[in-house]
Amino acid sequence: LVEEEEEEKDVSGEEMMTTTTTTTASDKEKDCPVTPLLPPSSPSLFLRRASVNTYGGEGFEIEASPAFAADTTSRFSFIEQDLAFSSLSFIEGRKDDEKVASENQEEHFDAWNVLKDEYCAIGYGANGTLPFLILGTSADDIDSTPHVLSPPLMESLQSFLPFAKSEDNYWMKYSMARDGASLHTLLQHIRGATHTIIAIETVDGEVMGSFTSAPWRKNWNYFGTGESFLWRMRQDRNTPCYSIIDQAQLESELDVYPWTGANDCVQLCTQNKIAVGGGGCDSSMVDMTTPFGSGSEAKQTDNDDNTQYGFGLAIESDLLHATSSRCATFGSPALSRYQSDGSPMEIINLEVWALTPSMSSEGAEKLELGKLFLEDNYC
Repeated sequence: LVEEEEEEKDVSGEEMMTTTTTTTASDKEKDCPVTPLLPPSSPSLFLRRASVNTYGGEGFEIEASPAFAADTTSRFSFIEQDLAFSSLSFIEGRKDDEKVASENQEEHFDAWNVLKDEYCAIGYGANGTLPFLILGTSADDIDSTPHVLSPPLMESLQSFLPFAKSEDNYWMKYSMARDGASLHTLLQHIRGATHTIIAIETVDGEVMGSFTSAPWRKNWNYFGTGESFLWRMRQDRNTPCYSIIDQAQLESELDVYPWTGANDCVQLCTQNKIAVGGGGCDSSMVDMTTPFGSGSEAKQTDNDDNTQYGFGLAIESDLLHATSSRCATFGSPALSRYQSDGSPMEIINLEVWALTPSMSSEGAEKLELGKLFLEDNYC
């Protein structure tokens, strides 16, 4: 037995078509115009129980994710009669939904929007769950987009900060997108900052950077402390994600490489570049591949005297190109997987963040100016 009824409705000036199809087990082999039932495990759909779904009735409602549907006019509703879905109601939206859905499959999710996601009740900073404040920018700061650091990434970095700074707030001091690509401008913006995080994003979607605990000053010699470390996202931002939660989780997974003690080549700042990590190592017992906190106990011994070391991360004065090589200071491999040979990476955006105990940008500015005054007059 096959029963079909079709009716046309006018919703917001657009034609909508409702098709209700009921089939019996004996009709499985017949060629009926039944909309195929997508598997619940499909990554493109979200299955949730709804007391009242969009088009009335109780049962299950499946909403298309942003990577599958264009807008809220498209909904899939399954009416629950027994354990098997014997009745299927499909409401077809705009005729160009399929085209728009195809375009949205390559949509990039901005992890900053997790702050606005009311359905992400736990973790990643949603609903005011961040343990710190973000000063100097926001999710709506168009001038600073695309942001390099995101709230989930900041929260993960916080776990590796020195204990004295682990409860400080993040303050964006410099953004290349907002302030221009100039090393001189960068140093002017961060001249009063002591603990800073440098973050870069490349054209390949790779995100990496450093944490240092000494003010950046032009100096032909290395300086810095053992609190410093290098870091990178484990996966690049071009990795496919099907929701904002997937994107937030991706950006919260980091590889961190702390100071090994092999040398004191921590920070370097000249007219041509700024760099973190470098030089050779005095000991051959340096793990070059295992990041701190990765859970792996495997250690590798490098006894090859011909091993070439370089800057852990070096940024050219134009701030448009950077390089990364094997580094003895932090026992790190090249931070870039696409330019692992140390060849130049092209930078999309670069940010420098300071850590501050202040609760506002104005308060942080006053505190920093006070420190500069004391340094200039009493140090």
